[in-house]
Amino acid sequence: MVNNILSTLKQFCQIKEGMSVTDVSVLISNESIILPTHKTKIYESYFTDLLLTCVSLTPKEKICLLLLLPSFSQADIDTLISILEKEKNALALATSEPGLVEQNKAKNFRGISQIVNQIVQTQSLTILNDPAIEGEEI
Repeated sequence: MVNNILSTLKQFCQIKEGMSVTDVSVLISNESIILPTHKTKIYESYFTDLLLTCVSLTPKEKICLLLLLPSFSQADIDTLISILEKEKNALALATSEPGLVEQNKAKNFRGISQIVNQIVQTQSLTILNDPAIEGEEI
């Protein structure tokens, strides 16, 4: 079930009309992710923690997800959080190495940061649709 929903989510992680380089450039600040303005109730640090823990989405897909966040309903957010929680719990159960989850979060953040920096430097969102560019992944 989780994989089906993540597969569907991946289909929506594409550049949308109205997205801009400015939208992407404000996602990263001082070693943290900043959520765009949205109309839903989200405990932001918890959500970003879950997103960084997620191993099913690439850094580019995570950026697209963040950009799409303002268009999500509360039900969409609640479902997404539930999926991300299940994945985080499954990862924690499958991981016997202490600190691996935190290492993965740091690696995901670096991957997202790399892509955001590339977008800002090139002033183009086409990087998000370029399969050759993935950023650092798990």
